Amino acid sequence: MKRVETSELHEFDLHFHLETEKAIMVSENGIREAAFFLPKSRIKFEKRGPGSVNVTCPEWLAVQKGLL
Repeated sequence: MKRVETSELHEFDLHFHLETEKAIMVSENGIREAAFFLPKSRIKFEKRGPGSVNVTCPEWLAVQKGLL
């Protein structure tokens, strides 16, 4: 049986570093060494311009990645 996540969604404006087939690499401060991957299967994202992306993700993922 598939596990259902029942958490709130949160929206963040982050620095965009790179994109792979399955994830995007982002950071809060624009420093690549502090960047982390977010799985595309768990988020919605929109590139806003050079180096900027708006990400919507579930609360559990935001907490796991240190965004909350």
